[in-house]
Amino acid sequence: MDLSDQKTQLMLLGGLGALALLYVWFTYVYTPRNERIGELEGQVSELQADIRQLELKVRQLPEVEAELQATRVRWEEILRSFPTEAKEEEIFGNLTISEHAAGLYISSITKGARRTKELYIEDDYAVDMMGRYIELERFIRELASMPRRMTVQTMQLTHPAEAGIAGGQVGAGATGPPPQEDEVIIRCTITTYQVRGGG
Repeated sequence: MDLSDQKTQLMLLGGLGALALLYVWFTYVYTPRNERIGELEGQVSELQADIRQLELKVRQLPEVEAELQATRVRWEEILRSFPTEAKEEEIFGNLTISEHAAGLYISSITKGARRTKELYIEDDYAVDMMGRYIELERFIRELASMPRRMTVQTMQLTHPAEAGIAGGQVGAGATGPPPQEDEVIIRCTITTYQVRGGG
């Protein structure tokens, strides 16, 4: 190849120019375009995944609405068990009903601490009772079944013989029949609840 030949020189210049143009096109056009296409494909994949998730949620919407409705019903039921007024006669009545149904003997009910929470108020009642273990179990079940929400928070059990008390009732002193083996003195704290804003 004769480099001094003008035709050869023009061919070489043309080839170098074509290579330069190819390099410029590949570097500044083809590669960025491919990168942009890759980014767009990634975005399309993400959007397709989002669409699938939204379509799934739309299909689940009736189930979600049913669950929401059930939760609202449960919420209303719970609110009904938290009266808006603290009626002590109702509380004492529930305790007495539970006492008689269980076969226990309540000797005293004393109002204790009050705690104000964000949505409701808690009132404590110290209750002294006497009875048998099985009657205590029945009492707790009866109390749990009452419309007003009441819970047993603390409980202390003592056998009447340890306290020097006769069987049958608290406060009888040492007189009266000897206590049975399964008799027990119960001192417990029962908490009642009411929605704030009531009387």
